[in-house]
Amino acid sequence: MTILHADPAMLPVILEIENEAFTCPWSEKSFAEAFEAQNITVYAAVADDGTIAGFSCLMWYADEGEILNIAVRESARKNGVGGQLMNAMLTEGTADGVRTFFLEVRESNAAARRLYEKNGFEILGVRKRYYSKPVEDAIIMRKTVDPE
Repeated sequence: MTILHADPAMLPVILEIENEAFTCPWSEKSFAEAFEAQNITVYAAVADDGTIAGFSCLMWYADEGEILNIAVRESARKNGVGGQLMNAMLTEGTADGVRTFFLEVRESNAAARRLYEKNGFEILGVRKRYYSKPVEDAIIMRKTVDPE
């Protein structure tokens, strides 16, 4: 598996994975804007055969970063793809000066929460009724990185 910066040509596959993974997926326009933004990087996890197994999006301002999105194709889950995407975002973000990372996750998404906790994220708070389809609380998580 190789993690690289995605390009707009990958958008159809990224949208397919997004729609498979989320009940309230991002729109094509949202992804197009992410690809054009100077402070957002879209990552792709590309298998040896060239298929895209997953993607993630990291946005940053100064020394703060927010993990906007991370999704893995259902057939590629439980193979470390999410961890590789997370590692790429944390490594590159830290190298670019990010010292605090934030994210939000559905309260019921136990697999994602385990991934985030494994990578040093801690619960910061709760956003009540943040998600729809179904309505659910969001857990806000944070990871602080020591400057080297």
